[in-house]
Amino acid sequence: MVIKKEDRVNLQRPNLRGGEGTLLMGNALLEADLPSSFKLVAEFTIDPGCSIGKHDHTGNTELYFITDGEFTVYDNDEKVIMRTGDMMFTGNGGTHSIKNEGTKPCKVLGVIVND
Repeated sequence: MVIKKEDRVNLQRPNLRGGEGTLLMGNALLEADLPSSFKLVAEFTIDPGCSIGKHDHTGNTELYFITDGEFTVYDNDEKVIMRTGDMMFTGNGGTHSIKNEGTKPCKVLGVIVND
């Protein structure tokens, strides 16, 4: 299946998961557009000071792949600095959050698969 960029949606997500600011969820493929094993595939642009709040994953697993920039993440309450090229998995039952504490917009690819 080929899905062209122009066929994907761009969404503004204010205070995502209780986070700060508004994120751009770009080129998103949502659950209805994906095979049943997937919940979400999207590139998030996170401006300075913006974040995705702490949340858990129940019945699914998320992969973050940092495509541009530097983020502070909490992986099951452990604070870690992630940079371009780094990846993080949050498995079923795990928690995480992500924040751009820098001065430039940053990007992360998020993929959520159902367990």
